[in-house]
Amino acid sequence: MTGKEKERIVSILRRYGDQESWSVKEIENGLNNTTRFARYGSQDVVLRIYENHADRNKVAYEHEVLRQLQNAGLSFAVPLALAAQDGNTYIDTGDGKLAALFRYIEGGRAELALPAHARAIGQAAGELVTALERVTVPWPPSYAPYYNLDAIHPLVTRKKLEVWLSEVGKGELESAADGFREEMALLEARLPDWLQQLPQQHVHSDIVCDNVLVSQDRVTAILDFEFVMVDFRALELAVLLYEWVDMTENGKLSDLAWEAIEACLDGYGRSASLTEAEIQALPQLIVLRCVVLTLHFLGRYWSGLEQEDATRYLVEFAQTRSRLRKYGPDLIKLAEQYIGRENRK
Repeated sequence: MTGKEKERIVSILRRYGDQESWSVKEIENGLNNTTRFARYGSQDVVLRIYENHADRNKVAYEHEVLRQLQNAGLSFAVPLALAAQDGNTYIDTGDGKLAALFRYIEGGRAELALPAHARAIGQAAGELVTALERVTVPWPPSYAPYYNLDAIHPLVTRKKLEVWLSEVGKGELESAADGFREEMALLEARLPDWLQQLPQQHVHSDIVCDNVLVSQDRVTAILDFEFVMVDFRALELAVLLYEWVDMTENGKLSDLAWEAIEACLDGYGRSASLTEAEIQALPQLIVLRCVVLTLHFLGRYWSGLEQEDATRYLVEFAQTRSRLRKYGPDLIKLAEQYIGRENRK
């Protein structure tokens, strides 16, 4: 970290207290935001500088959900936003960005390849889904649901998206681009039934291993509620399952992937369940996750927040879609076994 950057960080931290003992301990950046570990006196804290947006309503919505979850009786922690000297839980950094300070939570990052972690995360995800069902915020969500593809990123309009797909969909990416168009059309075709059959509620929408802390195979925290929204309840599990759909061996889902998926479903079934309609939709919801990631990172690239365009995500979409078409029925059978209401333990 340069001296100038450290000075900027400390100037932000001093908005939360007048002591001169602020120190930046470590550096850690996520995919979307800038994160810094710091110490204030004897207290360890985590500073987040929001890079995706400077929308106060989005941060306020996130913090209100987190405030309500503090009293939800969860077996793990969620971030607690600390108040600055002006009483607000977020501040304007002075250079067009927003920042917030959170209480530090002990634990290490969950490991994708450990079935014990997969089981623990699945159980925690089910517990969180149950708690989020009771959360009510008296103003509209700041983020649109996944199924509203036209609202994923303001820069990604249908017209601009088609131009991009036409440009990148030449040569070896032609099939991927065509599949992307087809999947968007399929989503819009099945959406009326989904809106009738699939329950909606608040969801975290980004439970991945990088956003989970564990200690001795126990989840200590679920982090990063920036994208909390009202969407299909089953989306929460679909996003999590996508973590293992990418684990392949010789072009097939690896034995380790299946072991982790089964462990995750086992864990989820210990704290929550899904309807048959939700279970049947899981493979398509996983593919929807890939579509949304492509649109999100394409928008970030066009806005200058990403150095690499979304071509990689388009390739991953095509691969995931192919796998789910092949293995979707097997995934559904496992889900029926572990999280179907009639089979819930």
